[in-house]
Amino acid sequence: MTRHSNIHIISILYLISVFDTVMSIKIKKMWCIMQVSKRVLQLKDSPLRKLTPLIEAKKKEGKTFIHFNIGQPDLETPQCFFDAIQNFKGNNVPYAPSLGIPPLIEAIQGYFKHQGISFKSNEIIVTTGSSEAIFFVMNAICDPFDEVLIPEPYYVNTVSFMKQLDVVVKGIPTYASDRYHLPSMQDIETHITPRTKAMLLTHPNNPTGTVYSEYEMEMLKEIAIKHHLYLVVDEVYTGIVYDQIPSRSFASLEDLDDHVVIIDSVSKRYSSCGARIGAIASRNHNLMKEIGKLAQARLSAPTLEQIGAVALYNIAPSFIKKTAEIYECRRNVMVNALKDIEGIHVSVPEGAFYCLVDTPFHSAEAFALWCVEHFHVNHESIVVAPAQDFYSNPKSGAHQIRLAFVHDVVVLEKGLNLLKEAIKQYTFVQKGINV
Repeated sequence: MTRHSNIHIISILYLISVFDTVMSIKIKKMWCIMQVSKRVLQLKDSPLRKLTPLIEAKKKEGKTFIHFNIGQPDLETPQCFFDAIQNFKGNNVPYAPSLGIPPLIEAIQGYFKHQGISFKSNEIIVTTGSSEAIFFVMNAICDPFDEVLIPEPYYVNTVSFMKQLDVVVKGIPTYASDRYHLPSMQDIETHITPRTKAMLLTHPNNPTGTVYSEYEMEMLKEIAIKHHLYLVVDEVYTGIVYDQIPSRSFASLEDLDDHVVIIDSVSKRYSSCGARIGAIASRNHNLMKEIGKLAQARLSAPTLEQIGAVALYNIAPSFIKKTAEIYECRRNVMVNALKDIEGIHVSVPEGAFYCLVDTPFHSAEAFALWCVEHFHVNHESIVVAPAQDFYSNPKSGAHQIRLAFVHDVVVLEKGLNLLKEAIKQYTFVQKGINV
């Protein structure tokens, strides 16, 4: 074998060695990627917020948006909230008691007392918003693979909380033709199994605006007692009710002390979403004791925000009534405008501040994305919330959007005119016609 042949063979062997080394490093890197949990992988981006990065990019290009997608009230937070925090005396912000500062618990008691409802101080726990309240309650009620019944469409983040706890959500279908009111007791009972631990609902409802009737409340009471279920009710929209529809807290139902758990918050009634102060109220002392352990584990809700929340809960009930009147006016503006848009169907909300709207499109999510990416009138567009994730079966809400009427009438009218034009243009886009 010649000298040149030997050099050639050595070169090939060297290249093979280098290739093996490189591939070995790549394989090791592939296998050494830090893994995340299966639990978190099954969670989805929030349908209300996942467009945010794209929206921010479009804003940098000079585009502006009217946001119908998030229930962020535009009304002023009462000045007493800021005054209470500014009047805080001290040069150190300490941990608050895990269950909440006594003045806030007392103020929450007073808030319920105005509704004719009595809670003792040990029947209330302050939380970091209603989200933590729901998470704590479900953590204390359910084991992995237990089931919770929720009328659907439902508040989308609820499913996220359940998945984090490996709890199974079973949707109870409701329909626009019934204004999203509950089906019969017999229909609801078909969803109950030995693993069913609770029913969870929002009253007034997000996203439908449904206010449950006395008949429905009594029916749910009967189901809870008969099947030994917890009745967990998110009442953060209490008082925001329209057309003089009667409405009361589920805590006012008799003979349900061991069953009813109320979730509350300052976020919606007092336009204080960022304060992140919520509460759990229940007369089930054993349950509250166990939830107290969870409160202790996270130390406490924010101290200064609790001080501000004391002032909010002490506001006279007439404030909430005036707030509801403002939203009712906005509701009327939105509903009337939507009824004039071809291809649109809207169920008139009875409370809260959302409209659930049927569009003529198979994918409302694609429409929402198109509005952000491609639609504008004089560089102004809208953001809507696709409703498919508000259902256990996404196909049920694939054609729907949720609109929040959290802007003043002038902004609402402008946004609704943009929506009307967007639907018109997107209809042409769907047919392959350039606009």
